[in-house]
Amino acid sequence: MTVDDHRLSASKDGTAHASSVGWLKALNFSIADVQNGMGPYVALFLLSSAH
Repeated sequence: MTVDDHRLSASKDGTAHASSVGWLKALNFSIADVQNGMGPYVALFLLSSAH
């Protein structure tokens, strides 16, 4: 078996499965939400804890 035989969630014509695209969109949204929501607090914490 080659690497091409084990492509993640790719069909024979090279397109991604709909379920894979959905999971990637959800993951992207979650990461962006955490980054934008927690970023300012983490920056303030790191700034205040610097000696």
